[in-house]
Amino acid sequence: NLKYENGISVSNEIELLTKYDKKKENILTINKLKILSDKNFVGHEKLKDEFNTLMKNYLHEYYFDKNNNIVITYISNFFSVVPNKDSNFKDPIYKNFSIIQNKLNEKDIETSLEFLALIDNSEQYFQSWIVEARKYIKFKNNINIFHKNL
Repeated sequence: NLKYENGISVSNEIELLTKYDKKKENILTINKLKILSDKNFVGHEKLKDEFNTLMKNYLHEYYFDKNNNIVITYISNFFSVVPNKDSNFKDPIYKNFSIIQNKLNEKDIETSLEFLALIDNSEQYFQSWIVEARKYIKFKNNINIFHKNL
């Protein structure tokens, strides 16, 4: 799990499970893990970095690019808008992004995805990130199933 979480190949570990664990209830899970491990998860840190980059782009477009004020558009070239770690915001977008960042730091990617779904057009802006997050969730869920069957 740690190797996968860090974006390191776990193919050898899955092969070892295939060789040494012959329980019927684990064979299907091991096969799922093998398929999921072949998809090369980017790693938790890179997932957080990618999210932060996409979030900055989203917020820039949301607050500045849609604004027709020339002064604000000009000023927007010099700074970016990002939420801090405190989730006490009146604006629901900031609040959700803050919660997502906190959940990512806790490695709770599933809850992060749930809060991301609450943000308008998140599927469009965060499409590649969502794909990576779902890979991680599927792998982790199957690891948990495997552990329960030991």
